[in-house]
Amino acid sequence: MLGADEAGKGPVLGPMVAGAVRADPAAIPDGVDDSKRLTPARREELDAALRDDDRVAVAVAHVAVERIDAPDTDMNTLTVAGQAEALAQVARDGDDAVVDAGDTSESRFARRVADAVAGGRRHTPARASP
Repeated sequence: MLGADEAGKGPVLGPMVAGAVRADPAAIPDGVDDSKRLTPARREELDAALRDDDRVAVAVAHVAVERIDAPDTDMNTLTVAGQAEALAQVARDGDDAVVDAGDTSESRFARRVADAVAGGRRHTPARASP
């Protein structure tokens, strides 16, 4: 299982970050599906346990303020780039990724992320969740 999401898409200050996680499904505790449904303490507990598990790979990509402020780009493109950069660090050939859509068209966003990952080093098909 492989997925990516970003935080800070609309920053006033600071960078946007994107994270990707590749995990053996057996490494994910039962009942874990959305971190927003967990208490902060439970998220911290799971974070520590998962990072210590060899079956789990975590990657983070930083989109610097200078990239965000550049006149020749837009936040949708940067969201694609951030998620693709994070995915490329942990994806393996043949992986399918679930990415959080940063676009009104989930299929377009998924295609753009998959193309960006493929352009970087390997083909990782993506499907977007709303």
